[in-house]
Amino acid sequence: MASLLDIGRSAILAQREALNVTGQNIVNANTEGYRRRDATLTEVFGVQSELTALTSQVGLGVKLGEVRRAYYSFLSESTRSTSARFEASDAF
Repeated sequence: MASLLDIGRSAILAQREALNVTGQNIVNANTEGYRRRDATLTEVFGVQSELTALTSQVGLGVKLGEVRRAYYSFLSESTRSTSARFEASDAF
C-alpha cells in the first residue's frame, strides 16, 4: 500500500508534466502549424506480485496518461475547400 507521501508525490509529478504541456501550448500559440495538445491523467493501479498478493489495489496515485494533439477536421476541410476555390478562381 502506498503511503500518502508517495500518492502526493505522484500527483505533483503528473501535474508538473501536464503543466509542461500547457506551457508548450502557450509558447507556441502563434507558431504556424502547431496544434494544441491536451494531457490526461490516469490512476495508477496495483498489479499482483509475490510480495503484495493483492490483485486490485486502488488509491496508489496518478500518472500522466496520454498527451493528445488536437485536430479539427472542420477547419482542415474548410481550409482545403477554400484553397481549391481560390485556385479555381485564380485560373479563371
